[in-house]
Amino acid sequence: MGAQYNHMQKPVLNLSTRWFAERPSVNYMLHLLAYHIKSINPLRSLDAGVGELRNYWMFPHQYVGLDNNRANFFTGIKRPPTPQLLLVKPRPEVYLMNLESDFSFLGEFDLSVCTRTIAYVADRFDVVQRLSARVKKGGALIFDDYIEHLDRYLALLHDEYESISVIYCGFEGCDEVCANMPNWAHKKPPEAFLQLTHKEMHAPNVREGHSRFYLFAQNKKTVAQETTGARPEIIEDDGLFVVKADISRLEMQH
Repeated sequence: MGAQYNHMQKPVLNLSTRWFAERPSVNYMLHLLAYHIKSINPLRSLDAGVGELRNYWMFPHQYVGLDNNRANFFTGIKRPPTPQLLLVKPRPEVYLMNLESDFSFLGEFDLSVCTRTIAYVADRFDVVQRLSARVKKGGALIFDDYIEHLDRYLALLHDEYESISVIYCGFEGCDEVCANMPNWAHKKPPEAFLQLTHKEMHAPNVREGHSRFYLFAQNKKTVAQETTGARPEIIEDDGLFVVKADISRLEMQH
């Protein structure tokens, strides 16, 4: 039997005190991510596309990340609240490599996540399948993409998970960068930004009027696939793990 699909009302979350992105729609989506991570409390997580580590605080235990931009990692590791988190949490284990490369050497995870990233890879469906392959039995997968790709993703994942929740995002008027935003880590955003985030959250959870989706697949039915490749040669770079074979395709400027 395939997955049960949950097209529930969009979860109503507390958005009044924190904001995570300059676009109201993305702000809501990242609140969703924090909410779902907290709800499943994964012991070991894979985050594909870590950027400047803005989501690192959401993950309660071991955090393994993938990215292709060296400068972003070193910006994020130094910027609050990450230095404070490093005093009480495991240090992020981040690999600089292409998502198109084989990352199966990393093993299995309770949760695989890929947000605001999949649109930049050459074969989004291959990457999502391989992220799902890293999820252990009973684990979860979270990612987002443009809505025109949703049906193919659902077909790929239908037999892999017991339940799949689809939450539509990018509601009309809520997916533009707001002007005059303060520093995200320190100040409350303008009231107009919060109002648009609430508009996104309370919009009907239907395809019409939305440009993106957020997918939360739970309770994987099968075990993680066995490692398909040997651990590649790694260069340790001040706490960042660089896959040597991928260097020519990475953004190495610091």
